[in-house]
Amino acid sequence: TDGERPRVLHIQSLKPLKVDGSHTLIDTWIHLAGGRNAAAEISGNMQEISPEKVLAWQPDIIILGAGCGDLQHSAYGKLFAPLRAVKNGKVWQNPAGVFPWDRYGTESALQIQWAAKRLQPQRFNDLDMIAITRDFYQRFFDYSLTGSEAERILQALPPQVAAQRIMLAAGVMLIYFKSVGHPTKKPAYPVDILHIGEIYCCGSPMERGIKNLKPLTI
Repeated sequence: TDGERPRVLHIQSLKPLKVDGSHTLIDTWIHLAGGRNAAAEISGNMQEISPEKVLAWQPDIIILGAGCGDLQHSAYGKLFAPLRAVKNGKVWQNPAGVFPWDRYGTESALQIQWAAKRLQPQRFNDLDMIAITRDFYQRFFDYSLTGSEAERILQALPPQVAAQRIMLAAGVMLIYFKSVGHPTKKPAYPVDILHIGEIYCCGSPMERGIKNLKPLTI
C-alpha cells in the first residue's frame, strides 16, 4: 500500500537545486524498489526547484545523486535540517561504479536492488549487495571486483588505487601525449589515449613528487 511506501526525494544537484520527477527512470526505480517519488508532481529529469518545495514535500528519504555533494555542508544544510529524512539519518549518497547507478546506464539493474534493500529493509534483508555487485561486474564488465571494492562502491566512496592510477585519473585532460624516455621530457607527439597500450602522465602536479615514474598499462 502507499502507506508502506516511504516518500523518496532524489536530488541530482545541490547547486543549483535539481530533482528528478515523474516520467523518468529515477521515478521508475523508486516505485519498483518500494517507494513513492516525493517530487512526482514535477515531470522530467533534473528539474530546478526552490528549497521551499522540498520543505513542503517533507520526504522520508533523500537520495543524493553521484557527484551531488554533501547536503549537510551545502547551502541548504541548515534550512533542510528539520526535514524528516535529515532528522532520521536517512540521507544517502547514491552508488556509482562505471557510471552512476541511478541514471541511464547498465548498472541501473543494480540500482533497483540497492534501492529496494534501503527502502524496504524488512522485505529485502536477505539481499547480499556485495555479492550481487561482484557477480554483476564479473558477468557484464569481465572485471573481478574485490569485496572491499564493492563495499566502497555501495558506500559511494571513490576507489582506492595506486598513486600512478590516481595520477592517471587526475591528469586525464593532460595525458594525451606519450613521452620519450622520461615523463618530464617534452611530449614527442600527440597520441589518442584509446589507441595506446602504455602512456605517461605528463604535466600533472602530482607527477613532480614521484621519482622513477613507470608507464601505466591500460
